[in-house]
Amino acid sequence: SKLLDRKFFEEMARARSVSESIGLLVGTRYAAVVETYRATGDLKLCELEVTRVEHETLTRLDRYVPDSVRPFAQALLRDHELTLLKNAIRLWFERVIRGRVIDDKVAYLLREELSGVPADAIINATDADDLANTLKNTEYGSIVAAPLHNVAERQSLFDLEVALDRYFYGGLIATARKLSRTDSAIALRVVGVLVDIQNANWIVRMKTFHQLEETQLAASILPGGALISEKQLAAAYKSDRPLDPILEVLGPRFQATVPTSSGDAESSQLRRLALLEEILREVLDHEIRRALGGYPFTIGTIVAYFLLVRGEVQSILSVLNAKAYDLAAERIEGLI
Repeated sequence: SKLLDRKFFEEMARARSVSESIGLLVGTRYAAVVETYRATGDLKLCELEVTRVEHETLTRLDRYVPDSVRPFAQALLRDHELTLLKNAIRLWFERVIRGRVIDDKVAYLLREELSGVPADAIINATDADDLANTLKNTEYGSIVAAPLHNVAERQSLFDLEVALDRYFYGGLIATARKLSRTDSAIALRVVGVLVDIQNANWIVRMKTFHQLEETQLAASILPGGALISEKQLAAAYKSDRPLDPILEVLGPRFQATVPTSSGDAESSQLRRLALLEEILREVLDHEIRRALGGYPFTIGTIVAYFLLVRGEVQSILSVLNAKAYDLAAERIEGLI
């Protein structure tokens, strides 16, 4: 009942200014964001406060979660810790590998609630070996050790971020399989769609920026997708019309939602492929509604609430950033 609905976000989009848009959060669980903006006028600090509220809200779920499903709920919450880890490593990368000043960015990390990640030690590591040593005694040490050695040569964190995503989603799938048969089926279906969304994002990035060899592709695709297999993703990556092999799998319902391209220009094909993530988010929304509409005493209620809160946070951040760029209300509503 405390979740914000689409009408609320439309009101935020139609507000005359960023300040007025933030002011609408008074009376919601994000009320502290209003005080932050009034005190600092810093939109980045407001984003940090929104993320802090998200983490606190989802962490409080633990008191309602039965022991039998707690490992899965905790695996879901690891997403915040991994985000902090990735952001800290990105700042290290900017400072050490690219030689840029990052002093103005360090303050925007969600630290204190996630003490399991030594953020400051990561950012201040002198080189890749020092960073690997900093993480050696954490659960992420063995995951980042190998890709860290290639960061300077490739000037990219792509392999490292893929490795962390494989760890996160692999953990979700492993814990989901240990649930009861009913809960396991629900959890694996939803996690599978999340994997599909992440793979769609990776495929777009790989074709746009990285141009990986086919031999590297298999190591970059996350296993466990619900709708799109690794084989189909590989076919999409190799194809001059990458979306077509995937649309064949998703069926005519989604084929009709994707505009045909004008010719076979690569840029046009990539724009079409970028729509795949939007399509999969519609599928995820359907899975959330199905979970909430079914028998309430299953893992579906917990997973749905987790994803709805996360979606709510993303909508708030999208609206506030769009208002900061002075986008028209109609265009902002299209981002929600």
